[in-house]
Amino acid sequence: MFFFNSVYYYLYNKSKRGNAAPEIPVITFISFCQADNIALIVNVFLMIGGFRGDLKVHYIYFVFFLLLTLLNSYYYQTKKKGQEILQDKKYILKRHGLWVDAYLWGSVISAGYSFYIYREYFWMPE
Repeated sequence: MFFFNSVYYYLYNKSKRGNAAPEIPVITFISFCQADNIALIVNVFLMIGGFRGDLKVHYIYFVFFLLLTLLNSYYYQTKKKGQEILQDKKYILKRHGLWVDAYLWGSVISAGYSFYIYREYFWMPE
């Protein structure tokens, strides 16, 4: 959880310059990346398992995205963990912002590429 708290801290400080409510895009972006990670795991599982059906992975992704958005909203806003993270100075990343950006872009690209590989080589339309 330390990593996602660091991501929250980094994105919040980046977002507060241009948004009146900076926590909304931060929670959405964290949920987006977490859903991408789950989609990557599902796609790899389907490829390794040799599943050749017509599974709608994008619907699974959408459901996980909504659930993760609700859970992250509860965790960061309702339980006030976001305020605790912003007050705690151990999440300051200084030069590690590049690694957070690499994770965010990497999770999006890897999920998209795994979905492409699954659809191209493993998916069998009926």
